[in-house]
Amino acid sequence: MGYRDEIGISKFTLTLAGVLAVILLVGVLSFASVGVGEAGLVVDPLSGTVSDRPAIGPKWFFKSPLASVKKIRYTMATLGMWGASGNASDPTADFPGIQAFSAEGVDLDIDISVRFSIDPNELKILYVNYPALNWEKTTIASIARETVRFVIKDYGWEDIRDQRETVAYQLQQRITEAIKKEPSLKGAIINIEVDLRNVGLPQELINSVNAKVAAKELMLKAEYDRLATLTYANATAQAQIIDAKADALSRKLRAEGEALAIEALIDTVGEDGWKLFYQMQKLREISENTDTLILTMDGSDDLSIILPTD
Repeated sequence: MGYRDEIGISKFTLTLAGVLAVILLVGVLSFASVGVGEAGLVVDPLSGTVSDRPAIGPKWFFKSPLASVKKIRYTMATLGMWGASGNASDPTADFPGIQAFSAEGVDLDIDISVRFSIDPNELKILYVNYPALNWEKTTIASIARETVRFVIKDYGWEDIRDQRETVAYQLQQRITEAIKKEPSLKGAIINIEVDLRNVGLPQELINSVNAKVAAKELMLKAEYDRLATLTYANATAQAQIIDAKADALSRKLRAEGEALAIEALIDTVGEDGWKLFYQMQKLREISENTDTLILTMDGSDDLSIILPTD
């Protein structure tokens, strides 16, 4: 009683401090938390068990001090597969594009992205089957890539190019079905969406298609020019016909008008008066183009006109 060690602290105080430190450490190790979009599985090494139901964040919870917490994000994730096939790929993608063959054997580069989330209630089976938490790259990506190849081989390359929506729908349905049927995933992967980002054709095929399109455009232009020429020719011919008909009608009307005028003049001055009037009209027309006229009369009423040869 009253005994103290050399530094002046009693053994009781040291013991109490040690107990408090242990209690504090146990308390700290007994608390765990998970954030928004995370779920935590408690792994107890003493009992060798994994909690059946995960703690879904955000929350704090108690656990055994010796147990660890595996935090798993269950919200929407994306696997990107695009870029050049083979070893080279886009650094923004998780995997390179998928090399697939069309029904004709044309080598195509297919770019897709797969979006999905995880059912938090099924996290235990995922963790048990994939303790390294690598189900995305070892299973989902493999299923997606293989399914793309199976779907694409049923379509010709022109169908893939022209029926993109149909192909994309088939990829969505087949990949979703394959992932849900995978035994190791046990239906834990939900809300699966597949986007067909791009279909890359071989450069030789692209050149051939471009040449075909250019040839078709030239053919259409030639046909257009031909039709335009025919239309112009027909229009010109019709215009000439119309002009000819109009001129003929004009001449006919003018002749009829002149005939009526002559008849009216004869009725007024008689045939002799008309004859003299006609000769005077001709003299006036001739006088406009010559300087000298010679008029002769043979004693009758006829008037003769002689034009000098000079």
